[in-house]
Amino acid sequence: MLKSSKKKVILITGNLGYIGVELSKYIKKADKNLFLIGFDTGFFLKDSIQKKKIQNKYIDYQIYSDLRDLKHIELKKFNIDTIIHLAAISNDPMGNFFTKPTRQINTIYTKKFINWAIKNSVKRFVFASSCSVYGFSSKVCNENSRTNPLTEYARSKLEIEKHLKKKVNKNFKAVSLRFSTACGASKMLRLDLVLNDFVASAISTKEIKLLSDGNALRPLIDVYDMCQTLIWASKLKLKHFLCLNTGNDNMNYKIVELAYLVKKFLPFSKISINHKNFDNRSYKVGFSKLKRLYKDYNKMKNIKYSVKNLIKILKTYEFKDKNFRKSNLMRLMSLRSQIKKKKLSKNLRILNDQRYYNY
Repeated sequence: MLKSSKKKVILITGNLGYIGVELSKYIKKADKNLFLIGFDTGFFLKDSIQKKKIQNKYIDYQIYSDLRDLKHIELKKFNIDTIIHLAAISNDPMGNFFTKPTRQINTIYTKKFINWAIKNSVKRFVFASSCSVYGFSSKVCNENSRTNPLTEYARSKLEIEKHLKKKVNKNFKAVSLRFSTACGASKMLRLDLVLNDFVASAISTKEIKLLSDGNALRPLIDVYDMCQTLIWASKLKLKHFLCLNTGNDNMNYKIVELAYLVKKFLPFSKISINHKNFDNRSYKVGFSKLKRLYKDYNKMKNIKYSVKNLIKILKTYEFKDKNFRKSNLMRLMSLRSQIKKKKLSKNLRILNDQRYYNY
């Protein structure tokens, strides 16, 4: 697939992750006349809920690599039109535990990757950012609200947004989607997300355990809608740079409200709350800008859809692990396990060139 090809070429980084495997499917179904390149370390390929190799039938060309090794990969032979950038150390616990590699991958080398994209005539960069940039706020946050990132992960998202805003020009456009907290079913299911954790815990232990008093506010978004808005952003007419809160006004919840909603579907479960612990990450987000621009805003999935699909996938694969918080379905646990087995360094580098993610 060289520069002479007439097919539009899209590069998806992090294509083998929780969102990426679903995005690859939906984007190819939306337009079969695309050439999809996948770029992923493959760290979590063996962590599928299905306990088998994830099929990459929607990806035309797969690259197993690290953003920090960008100079070593030969992407110049592809005439890449659009990059959808999902690759990152992708939540607060991982970012807090692996501060240095998070800074490297999410910020330093993502900036270099953006510069590389501009140099190689990529026309559009779609960035998966996060509403966590708001940190703590008692007001409804819109795109012009004060940002207050409280973690390395959140700070990295804001830094990349600022970098993109400075780099856009008439030939290079960018969209930053500030996603709500992800939830819902995926072939590469993660259980280190609040709603996913609650459903898994209710099924396996008959208990929904809150680690805080549950009063923190969070906006949520199902994986399905994350994929659909990413696809939409990859085609949206742009002037230069666009930043969008991405979610739905009906999906703002207190953590404790989520627990009781899950209990409605799994009534045999009890709820335990840690009233002594306060979560300083709390924000309610407004999505009026997305509502104006995104024609399918009113079709976005509600929390009941996410809970039902989580229950379905967990029961389909006979999920019963009472100790799942120590399992490889928790991304931090997976990385720590791989370090212990000497497959990864503490800086999240593959040791001895072990391509252990290949089956």
